[in-house]
Amino acid sequence: MAAGSPSWQPQRPRRLADDGGLLARGGRPEARITEPTLRAYIGHLRAGCASTSVASAIGILGMTIQAMAPEPDWSWLWRAQSRLQGLAHPSRDKRARIVPVEELLHLGQDLMARADSAATPLAAALVFRDGLMIALLALRPLRRKNFIAIDLDRNLVPASDGYMLCFDADETKTHADLEVPFPATLLPALARYLDQLRPVLRAQRTTRGASRRGSRRPRTRSGSPSMASRSAPMPTAPRCAPRCHQLLHPTTLAFRLPHVDTWRLSE
Repeated sequence: MAAGSPSWQPQRPRRLADDGGLLARGGRPEARITEPTLRAYIGHLRAGCASTSVASAIGILGMTIQAMAPEPDWSWLWRAQSRLQGLAHPSRDKRARIVPVEELLHLGQDLMARADSAATPLAAALVFRDGLMIALLALRPLRRKNFIAIDLDRNLVPASDGYMLCFDADETKTHADLEVPFPATLLPALARYLDQLRPVLRAQRTTRGASRRGSRRPRTRSGSPSMASRSAPMPTAPRCAPRCHQLLHPTTLAFRLPHVDTWRLSE
């Protein structure tokens, strides 16, 4: 905060440094974390945070101070964090927001069916692509980073009975190779997307790039854009996939149900 502003208080850090030396320059970090200061910090957090957030904050504090000062015995701090964690309870029931995997699968299939009644080929391609994404994630809940990076022939590899989703160890969070079959129920949809709809998105991407290259503003003799071109709106193209051979990232994931063809990373 700049000096001279109404709320700037140059003496406050000095007063805090004098009051116990908590912010004194040169003070060691481990000297600032004691049982009384930890109790005060927990009380401050409880005034405005949920119990789970308080337990998480103390856990982060423990990891930080243990990395900065590994010599002292911090078992007392971890015991306090363990007690807080045991007493913590979610302030909101997030389980009620989980969508059953059947609903996600049906949503994806419904979107793909709606593509036949779309107004334009581009709209049909976009709706079908979104439906295929949702249905695939319902049956193969990949991590977002892997999902948006699916490349033909590298991650989506043809197999004798369909396709395989393959990721090298340097592409996964667990640093282990990952290979799973593409869901058999979605193979017809994938074939339609690759053969009929993906070319529409690729053509749109090519057209959009050409329009950008061809829409250069006229310039004056000095080289600056003319006044008429400054006020004229730039041409735009409908939104399409940034990389049309990729599936875009999802907005939701699904959980495994035993009677549906699903797969999860822990298996």
